Amino acid sequence: MKESKTGEFSFGAGYSSVDQFIGFIDLTQRNFDLFNFPMFTGAGQKLRIRMEFGSEKKDYELGFVEPWFLGYPLSMGFNLYSRTREWDKYDEKRIGGNVFLSKDIDEYWNTKLTHRYESIRISDIADDASEAIKLEEGKNYISSLTMDVTHDTRDNVYNPTTGWYNLFSTEYAGGALGGDKDFVKYETTDSRYFPLGQKAVFELKGRAGLAEAFGDSTDVPVYERFYAGGANTIRGYKERRVGPEGEQGDPVGGRIRLLGNAEYTYQLAKNLKWAFFYDIGNVWADLNEFKWDNLKLKASIGTGVRVKTPLGPIRLDYGYALNPKPGDARGRFHFAISHEF
Repeated sequence: MKESKTGEFSFGAGYSSVDQFIGFIDLTQRNFDLFNFPMFTGAGQKLRIRMEFGSEKKDYELGFVEPWFLGYPLSMGFNLYSRTREWDKYDEKRIGGNVFLSKDIDEYWNTKLTHRYESIRISDIADDASEAIKLEEGKNYISSLTMDVTHDTRDNVYNPTTGWYNLFSTEYAGGALGGDKDFVKYETTDSRYFPLGQKAVFELKGRAGLAEAFGDSTDVPVYERFYAGGANTIRGYKERRVGPEGEQGDPVGGRIRLLGNAEYTYQLAKNLKWAFFYDIGNVWADLNEFKWDNLKLKASIGTGVRVKTPLGPIRLDYGYALNPKPGDARGRFHFAISHEF
């Protein structure tokens, strides 16, 4: 039997309508051994060093996973990172890390507990930015604990054709954990895949989120709120432009989000798929705005292609907004090339 390689080194470039041009360098060792000097291999641990740098963002990350913590089938790991992002009206820089424990309950169920601690600095705020953004200027610390429960029956993680994927997540920040912000976030993602013959797959996905402040915090900070619009939520609309806006018309996010996606894909060739999709959803500032008779859902339809290349998967979508704002274009392309692991 031929032994597979456990180490990978990759580099390349990508582009998306959100992040513009991005370069990346990635070093991964899946048979790492922290205590085996000087080779550092043989224990089945995973070490990953990744750097992304581009015109809109700069990310640096170090990750480590021990799949058998203290000899038990319990995964333990951590991530250390520095992430900088330039939004339209301000810059956001996150420096911090997290440590987690993960346990497979059975073949389909998994639980994960994660503690996050990071500093978030909001700077270079434009003069015409909304007040909600200006209130967050400076540095704040977030300390949170997140519990994830996952149910996954998909036949393939990267290219599913049948099965379910369900994730329920609860994050508690501040309070007894410290930090400068007190809030709770609940999120759920549910996807169902239906095979249609040998080459076609139909996917239904629903996502929901609710965030609330408590204690000394009077509101959820803008960098922890929910947003919608763009390639990964509701295509055909500008990135983060679906939902609440400040007095200056810039996106400030909301505390409630509902999203629904339906996508049909058909394999045209070995590494080429055609897609047709329907997206719908919205973001609301608070529970007072979330009323079933006044949801004001935004929807879109569109088509696109999926191409698997040696550099990574390429996705090109054209979304047609069914409920655009006055003056906004109805049609919009969303293009992305990324690296798959």
